[in-house]
Amino acid sequence: MKAIAYLRVSTSEQGRSGLGLEAQQSEIESFCHANTITLIDTVSEVASVKGDYKMRLALNELLVRCRREKCALIVSKLDRLSRDVESVANLVNDKSIRFIVVQLGLDADNFQIHLFASLAQKERDWISQRTKAALQAKKERAQRDGVELKLGNRTNLPVAQSKGVTTIKDSPYKPMQVS
Repeated sequence: MKAIAYLRVSTSEQGRSGLGLEAQQSEIESFCHANTITLIDTVSEVASVKGDYKMRLALNELLVRCRREKCALIVSKLDRLSRDVESVANLVNDKSIRFIVVQLGLDADNFQIHLFASLAQKERDWISQRTKAALQAKKERAQRDGVELKLGNRTNLPVAQSKGVTTIKDSPYKPMQVS
């Protein structure tokens, strides 16, 4: 069986360090070797999984390529594809592509993948709750101690906003318009 690896990290800082991508690559290569899977290429992307997977250019190009070349798409963990159960369901329901998740093993079927997608989505919710709670605690501590709380990097805010707008405008994948 042929496969193409998809590696993803969420932030540009993680992308620059390369450690997460290297760990995923190593895990996938070991799995392929142990299961006689021919890894024909590796595609990596720095992108948050917030929102629709259709907004991720590298993943969508890879999906087209896997269909065309009739090969599997392999990831180290399911959350590298998405933490959204609906997105994962849409992906794995495409019968023209075989999805392999190293963490789940070669024999994981769509039912198992859906179950783990539900768990990944719940974990995303828990991460959000923990982050919000920590931020609230930080705000309360600043108020209690009489300290002015400055969150975020305001020095480059206009530049960051401009880059974000440009990225969205230049993306070939546009959000669906709901009427």
